[in-house]
Amino acid sequence: MTREIPEIALAFISKAEGVRLRAYQDSVGVWTIGVGHTGLEVHGGLEIDLDQAMELLRIDLKTAAARLQSVVKRDVIDALTDNQYAALLSFVFNLGADKDWTIWKRLNARAFDQVPVEMARFVNGRVNGRLVKIKGLVNRRGAEIALWSEDEPGSVDVALSSGRTRDLVTPPTPSDPVPPQRSAVLITGLAGAAASAPAVIKQVQDTLTPVAATSPAVAQVITALSVIGALLAAASIVLFWIHKQTARS
Repeated sequence: MTREIPEIALAFISKAEGVRLRAYQDSVGVWTIGVGHTGLEVHGGLEIDLDQAMELLRIDLKTAAARLQSVVKRDVIDALTDNQYAALLSFVFNLGADKDWTIWKRLNARAFDQVPVEMARFVNGRVNGRLVKIKGLVNRRGAEIALWSEDEPGSVDVALSSGRTRDLVTPPTPSDPVPPQRSAVLITGLAGAAASAPAVIKQVQDTLTPVAATSPAVAQVITALSVIGALLAAASIVLFWIHKQTARS
């Protein structure tokens, strides 16, 4: 069961998309009506009233909510304010919800302060084969970020003039130093190296074994290598487990 659609989402998206009560063809020729609603039932000459437009929007937002729930944990969605949830519904309504996007990893990790940073990345589109920044997407993301940040838990409503804030320490929100994708690659690489190391150590031991009988120092080296090999084998198991846990989060 998806979370109830907040009224702020209906108002916000209606303003962002505009309301058209007579069917029209969008920039790529798709018949559209109401608040960005498309479908086989939409055709030239179709007219609806405002109540019907809002009902179609509610239906479309339920679809967006289901898509959001497919990539974000339900307990995380439940923890959001209505403004935050509305901002995400607008984001998904506008762009979809690719499961590989980093924004969902941030949300599932409850790194809520990183969500506006991730939202701000989605401002590009292909025009005539070229990837360019699109002003409409810049404006939409800016409005969604403002909505997300309004009444955000932990924020303080204090009116301060620029003269005052210039005298305060106002650092930017810290960003994650290691993006999840790069972190996963690093963990996988370390796990692979740890897993392959015992085989290399075994080769070295086999080479040194004939000499060990006449050299106590070499015998000690072989013993030390055995310990190192066992530790690396255990480390590889732990690293692969961490990688799986990271992939699930």
